[in-house]
Amino acid sequence: DKQTPKQIPEQSPRSQDGKEKRSGQEIKIRIKLEKEADVDEPSDSEKEKPPPQQPVQPQPSESAPSQPTPAKTPSAPPPPETPRPSVYCVVYKLTNGLIREIIALNDCYLTEMKMTAEGSLIIGTDNSGRVYQVSQDGKFFIPYDLDAGQVLTLVMKDTDLEAIGTGKNAAVYLVRKDLSKTATYTTDVFDAKFLARWGNFAFNGKGTIALQTQVGNVLKPDETWSEWSEKITLKAEEIVKPKSAAARYLRFKLTWTDPNVIIQKITQNYLIYNQQPKITEFKISLPPPLPATGIPPRLTARKLTYQAKDPDGDALSYRIYYRAIERQTWILLNQDKPGGLITETEYNWDTSALADGRYLVRLEVTDEKVNPQGSEQKDEKIPDPIILDNTKPKIEVKVEENKNILECQGKVEDALSHIRRIEYSLDGGKWELVFPSDGMLDSLSEEFKFILSGLAKGYHQISIRAFDSFGNMGLEQIEFEVK
Repeated sequence: DKQTPKQIPEQSPRSQDGKEKRSGQEIKIRIKLEKEADVDEPSDSEKEKPPPQQPVQPQPSESAPSQPTPAKTPSAPPPPETPRPSVYCVVYKLTNGLIREIIALNDCYLTEMKMTAEGSLIIGTDNSGRVYQVSQDGKFFIPYDLDAGQVLTLVMKDTDLEAIGTGKNAAVYLVRKDLSKTATYTTDVFDAKFLARWGNFAFNGKGTIALQTQVGNVLKPDETWSEWSEKITLKAEEIVKPKSAAARYLRFKLTWTDPNVIIQKITQNYLIYNQQPKITEFKISLPPPLPATGIPPRLTARKLTYQAKDPDGDALSYRIYYRAIERQTWILLNQDKPGGLITETEYNWDTSALADGRYLVRLEVTDEKVNPQGSEQKDEKIPDPIILDNTKPKIEVKVEENKNILECQGKVEDALSHIRRIEYSLDGGKWELVFPSDGMLDSLSEEFKFILSGLAKGYHQISIRAFDSFGNMGLEQIEFEVK
């Protein structure tokens, strides 16, 4: 339904799986003690790559004479490798000899793990500076989301986390134990895929928060993004509409001062602008090649084939128009259909009732059936002009005696298409092929000449027929006397 707003998938400020709530009491301020100079670090793939191994050189044996090496028996091919699962790192807990999975994380690697006095596990990862805290029951949240590419080390004092060391960029962060007066959470950038209008916002949980939004049309927020919008104060379950300009990307900033605030889920409605469909292919059939008989088939219809794509996945419909090249008025085919619309991606166009000439064909694709009036989008394509020829070639023929030799000569002409074949039949006999005078059938006008021999005295009848490229056949008969 193009009019129904979509919703941004859930984003929990506390955890990725929604298992743990996040409150203001659990947000701590990170202070950077020092920052080293930027250094070029190897990529993750380079870090994982084992060092190259040197080939082992065989050592000569002093005690045993050398023996010829026996032929090796071909071994079975190795089994196919098991596809790597989408989960890249897993933490297991070993209890009384039993192994139980505690947490599984996608698209990251563990860099270090530490245990707190309460039995929680603190995990550093290479996933955009994130630190995870996992309780014994497997619930987890992200207490620290640092402006770095990797967490390299976790520094503990007794059983409390004291500092975090990162790379990309190299930095050291101190962990404070006191709470800030204001908690702030900035969401990841949401991609609507296309230009979108932003609707109502709400959150599930407890307490009162302040909301700000920022929009842009590039993935990474930069100077082209809007400024943060004015703060809107709202309670849990309350619906508000932020003043967000139309854009492809959006993110939120949520702030609160009450340590008892809980944010479980945020909901943002949006509606993308309708995207234009695009015609990717449009072909009009040409006269077919000559069959084995050498006689071109009659062509009184054209097959139109076409394809189109819609970025929104909308159902598409088509209209087909034509006009003579010297005229201005487009004529709609399929006028018996509502709006002339068809959904098939091919169409057989009967051209037998049309006058000869050059024509233009226009294909229009539209998504108007599934979009409100005024928001529909269209695309059209007009290929090169085509020739329609339903008229037979004209034939001129005569038989003359020249120095006791009978010669049949003549001319075949067509207004629009090339002559493809000329034949003659004498006194109702078999059709025989006639070659043009220049030896090539390659023009609208062809002359021919051939000798008639072995004819008895008296009257005879000769028939000449000719075919053009569209299979139209012209026929001419004359009577002549052999004296």
